[in-house]
Amino acid sequence: MQNAAAGINVTKEQQQYFFESSQPANRFIITEHFSLTPNSLAIYNRFHLRDNRMFTKDSVNTSPSATPEQVEAAAAAKKPRNSIAHNFELSKQARKNLRSKVTWLYHFAKKQTIVTRKGKQLTNLKMNFFTLKLPSVQVDSSDFITKNCLNQLFIEIKEKVNFKNYVWRLEYQKNGNLHYHIATDCYIDYDYLLATWNRIINKYGYVDAYTRKFSTFSLHDYIKNVGALDSADYKIHQERYAKGCRDKWKKPNTVDVRAVFGKSNIAFYISKYMAKKPEEGVQIILPACEDNSAHSRLWYCSRSLSKCKTVSDFRDVEEIDLYSVLRGLDKVRVSIFDYCIVLYFQIDELPPIVRRLLLTRLEVYQKEIGYLAAA
Repeated sequence: MQNAAAGINVTKEQQQYFFESSQPANRFIITEHFSLTPNSLAIYNRFHLRDNRMFTKDSVNTSPSATPEQVEAAAAAKKPRNSIAHNFELSKQARKNLRSKVTWLYHFAKKQTIVTRKGKQLTNLKMNFFTLKLPSVQVDSSDFITKNCLNQLFIEIKEKVNFKNYVWRLEYQKNGNLHYHIATDCYIDYDYLLATWNRIINKYGYVDAYTRKFSTFSLHDYIKNVGALDSADYKIHQERYAKGCRDKWKKPNTVDVRAVFGKSNIAFYISKYMAKKPEEGVQIILPACEDNSAHSRLWYCSRSLSKCKTVSDFRDVEEIDLYSVLRGLDKVRVSIFDYCIVLYFQIDELPPIVRRLLLTRLEVYQKEIGYLAAA
């Protein structure tokens, strides 16, 4: 038999298959799934062809047991690789991924009590959030500094403390120099971090250039350089100038460290800060040595955090339906999209019994992926 429209010969069996495939009720099996993270729960449908193939909007065929990540990877493999540089701006998907990793980092982090080298006690410490800068004009590409300075710092930190879970983000200051924001779940001493970072970047002359510049400065020159306009700024920079003179300008303040404690919503603000967009209308100023962003990473996370995706499965396999438990609670926000319903929440704000249910399910996932928090 010939299909007139297509101009090909088909058997009766093939004709019957074409007929059945054209009937939506016969063609697909629809299953309801859930996707859980530390601050959201999504409910959505997945479509399966009756011949044991999975149907997706990109027509990617996989087994019915394929995970969403496997489906996405298969779809991405079919697309031509985009060789266009990122122009030093995070894409929408990259910002989403970065925020997700920071959220998982904070959720899995254990509360710690730390006594600093100076004797100060830090209670309920969850994360360390620090920024690394350059003290003088950037003369090497961002890719070079990341590979030769940031990576070296991480290697040395790992030898000193239990540094294995982290997220970092590269940005640019108003003066055109790069700086890095890093979030981790272990405590790192400020003085050690400052001395180590300065030593590493001075392999390429950044501290020496700072020393040569400021060693010749008078207080007036220094104030003019940093732009202290009012009396409060003047007093602060006067003290910094005095300290610089005492240190002979060999210890530039290239590190800023913030302790992050176990407070509600703090992970949201940190993740939002690290993944923020450039201000509208503000042009990113790049160092003169930067000519191609194709090989420069803008953010990265540890291998441990790369395993943290979402807790996903068939909705009806769970002993307790979390959607039914969460919906209707005062602290839960509901968003309805074209293909899913998402509930947003902060675990610490939920009733104790609901909080315990979520924490238990996330603990199971933590064991499944073998994630170990710093102790």
